[in-house]
Amino acid sequence: MNDRANIVSLIVSMDTSKDVETIREQLVVYAEQALPTMVECFPDLRTWRGRQAIIYTAIKFARHSKTAKQLGFMGLKDKSKRVRQCACALAAFSLDPDFLPELDTLLTTSDMESAADAEAAINAIRGQSHHLFMDRQNTGRVRWNVAGSGIDS
Repeated sequence: MNDRANIVSLIVSMDTSKDVETIREQLVVYAEQALPTMVECFPDLRTWRGRQAIIYTAIKFARHSKTAKQLGFMGLKDKSKRVRQCACALAAFSLDPDFLPELDTLLTTSDMESAADAEAAINAIRGQSHHLFMDRQNTGRVRWNVAGSGIDS
């Protein structure tokens, strides 16, 4: 089986498995090479767990990959608040102001958790510090280290 076929197989299995984390760890081996296939498969995944796992996998690439950011935009429009939360995290880690209009629309959602996540992502982007997504009280004592991203601060 070629790499693309392996990637597709892993992504599809995320949608049906109870052990998404183990599958995600296998997908990480393909690193950035998997991102275009993840974008392609994202709309076809039926479960929030599968869609969330794909976005979570892409977070570490969000600073420099347009494809990872594309997944973030897709996730911000998802029906699942768990997927939207992960997409807000991706947007926050990217520090990309292009996310601000989409995040602004989430501020008015009836789901208070999604609105709070969007607000935290907006604060992170405007403050140019991804740590602010996790440090919702702005204490300066909470750090968010994204494994494998190469970003230390």
